[in-house]
Amino acid sequence: MLPEPTAFTTAFLLQNYLPGDPRVEKALAWEKEFIAFMKNFTANEMPDDMDITFHADRSVEDELRENRMRDAPIVGASYLTMLASNLHI
Repeated sequence: MLPEPTAFTTAFLLQNYLPGDPRVEKALAWEKEFIAFMKNFTANEMPDDMDITFHADRSVEDELRENRMRDAPIVGASYLTMLASNLHI
């Protein structure tokens, strides 16, 4: 008798294309939809006895973009504060 599985790993590999190739947009669109599906599933549909983590290359790019937009005012205020304090020396 086999024990019950405690983990499962899968990978979806997409073909890599040169920038500008129209197929790149299809791959990016697929990744975007995958991320949206997984976020919805883990937030709303995942059974209580299941734990899912996921990753996509696109998610790293998107997260960096979101962080830059969120952190921009903080960084700007920090630089202005440093400039202002240096002008008073």
